[in-house]
Amino acid sequence: MTLLLTNEDADEILTMNECIDALEGAYRDIARGIATPGGRSVMVSETGQGDGVYALKMLGGIVPSLGVGAIRINSDILTWPESGGAKRRVKLPKAPGGRWVGLVLLFDITTGEPLAIFPDGVVQRMRVAGTSALGIKYMAREDATIAALIGSGWQAGSQVAALCAVRDIKLIRCFSPNAARREAFCQEMAAKTGVEMIPAPSAEAAVRGADIVLCATNSVGNVLDRDWIGPGMHITAIRDGEIEAAAEGSLPDLVRVEDMRGDLHVHSTWSGDGRSSLEDMIGAAAARGLEYIAITEHGEDLSINGLSQETVIEERVQIEEFRARYPDLVILHGAELNIGRDGDVDYDAEFLAEFDWCVASVHSHFDLPTARQTDRVIKAVANPAINVIGHLTARRIGRRPGIEIDFDAVLDAVADTGTALEINSHIDRLDVPADLLMRARHRDDVVFTISTDAHHTTEFANIKWGVSNSRRGWVERSRVINTLPRRDFLSWVG
Repeated sequence: MTLLLTNEDADEILTMNECIDALEGAYRDIARGIATPGGRSVMVSETGQGDGVYALKMLGGIVPSLGVGAIRINSDILTWPESGGAKRRVKLPKAPGGRWVGLVLLFDITTGEPLAIFPDGVVQRMRVAGTSALGIKYMAREDATIAALIGSGWQAGSQVAALCAVRDIKLIRCFSPNAARREAFCQEMAAKTGVEMIPAPSAEAAVRGADIVLCATNSVGNVLDRDWIGPGMHITAIRDGEIEAAAEGSLPDLVRVEDMRGDLHVHSTWSGDGRSSLEDMIGAAAARGLEYIAITEHGEDLSINGLSQETVIEERVQIEEFRARYPDLVILHGAELNIGRDGDVDYDAEFLAEFDWCVASVHSHFDLPTARQTDRVIKAVANPAINVIGHLTARRIGRRPGIEIDFDAVLDAVADTGTALEINSHIDRLDVPADLLMRARHRDDVVFTISTDAHHTTEFANIKWGVSNSRRGWVERSRVINTLPRRDFLSWVG
């Protein structure tokens, strides 16, 4: 039976503590490679009525530990009016009855049947606030008791409830541009939470001296200034741009898709699992405006898809022909080598020396103990033929967790040899995971590549996922070698 629920039903059934617990479990499953977060799809069109744009947005995910998969669909009319001197993003309730339209479809992953259909309003509000609360739970100071809130709308109320669910807050100062609204909001939330709520005359007055700052507005610009921020202050935001870009004073120069000049992990039908010809892959790379590309077919030790030495030589001849046809594209003849149980890789040293570029990746023996996994990877790192370690943990999101490895030891090894670590852009890998990238953010002696591992021409577009993953891990552009201009990149390769 499929349940049809309303926002009122969700508000009555679901508590904030239950929401936070469910989110924490799901996020842990994602980190372990068990749950599958889907990509966001957004389609935009004119409304034909001159009052904004129409946006159809879809996002899904699967949480096997809960036995469910879900899709969220939003059908929105978006406008950007000015209010209080700032431009804001406003969804218009244009559906009959003055309603917004957003639905969640919940499915049973064992039978495929729909379990429930319900509006996304209350659940979405609680999800956003619950995520903020998890950050506060684990990262805010233990002695934090004073909070600042910028915003007094629907999301702001949920943020207050979630904050109070994870911390013993004594005082919340709230600012929003409408004085009457913020005063009414403070009275309402004080009655609901039992926490003292004070309307502040300005955002600065609310923020200065607070332990925790919650930004919960629909502003398209920043609402928090760096000069208001003090040491140890925990800051959350529900929208990009709410925090001044340099508010922390040390935000890195992160990678953008348009910064990527080359793709250094590409397959073709020469590999048994490639689905586009070499000609098509190179043509697609040229069409995307890339300056360089590495063709990296599987090594011979991958028995199903790997290339023998004779086949490698045959492909090399064809690559020479394409180099003449594409003089503006540097085409490196490389290989994706397999890191064996003891760290050995395909081919002998003399044959490896003939490649322009070598990726070495784990494709087998996933259950070795941590020490042996670490040793095998470090042995590959030390191989002078290896330029980069591909998809370090070998995870397949939703299907296989990553190998257990001493990441800090690997960082030391790649720093010593100058070997790069690949950030694999394939949507079911996103490997190195963002949490490990964050651990490496202060290691100026470690460099990365962001590559697609494309097996088909359409997969060059996956670079956006790799870039997004690198940004989540705060990887600076200066440490990603395939953002380098062609001459500088070739100099790095040597």
